[in-house]
Amino acid sequence: MSLAKKRGMICRDHPDLSTRRQYKLVRLSRSAIYYNPVGIDADTLTVMKAGDQVFTGYLFFGSRQIATSLRRRGCRYHPASQRLMRLMGLQERIY
Repeated sequence: MSLAKKRGMICRDHPDLSTRRQYKLVRLSRSAIYYNPVGIDADTLTVMKAGDQVFTGYLFFGSRQIATSLRRRGCRYHPASQRLMRLMGLQERIY
């Protein structure tokens, strides 16, 4: 069952079941109800775009080499380059 469906099943005004009991029945942590996903900011998008350009030019580069290349180009270095590569679906090509 998806998280959205589970969230929809929680009724804060239920007369018999407390919200804590409802969370347990649906197998949902209480923090999952209050969590709002954070979007990607503009700085991260520019780093992702620059990293994609570097990776397209050098398919054998890993995250460390991409980070070094971004620093050399004057792009604001983003320390989570490995996570961003995973997010974009970029993988080092081994031939």
